[in-house]
Parts: sequence; structure tokens; C-alpha cells
Amino acid sequence: MDPHEDVHQTLEYRTDAALIRTLPYGLLLCLFGLFVFALDDDAPLRIVVAGSVIVAAGLGVIAIAQRPAPDRDIDDVDVLDLAPLAWALPRRP
Repeated sequence: MDPHEDVHQTLEYRTDAALIRTLPYGLLLCLFGLFVFALDDDAPLRIVVAGSVIVAAGLGVIAIAQRPAPDRDIDDVDVLDLAPLAWALPRRP
């Protein structure tokens, strides 16, 4: 354990940071879908459908990554007293 770590620091779990990490995957999916379109000048229908699905999936991931995260403020911090629960813990000899 780091001796300089502040144990009284309030931790915040940021959903917006977790969502923005998926943004590069969406961009790569779009790039791959466009690459599928660029493979052939006269592409068969299956290739066109596959490329369209890949680009749509990439745009979907980008849309999810760009949506605003809910605002979660910490309202209150409670203290739990564990002394009354000491009777429930097993005693070691």
C-alpha cells in the first residue's frame, strides 16, 4: 500500500470515462466497413450488406460512446459502526 495514498479521498466512478473508451472501437468498425466497400468495384450484394452492417455497428458504438452520462453527485457519506456486529464474527483462538 502506498504510504502517500489518501484513504479518506472520495472515489468517483465515472461512467462517461468508461463509455468514451469504446469510441476508438466504433471508429475502427466504421473504417473496416469502409474498407469492405473499397475491396471491389462491382461488389456482390452480400459484401454490400456486410459492409453496411459493419458501418452501422460502428456508428451505433459511436452513438453510445457520445451520449451524455447521467449526473451522479455524492449526496451524503454514512459511517457504519461495526462494533455491534462483533458478536457475529467467529473468534479465533
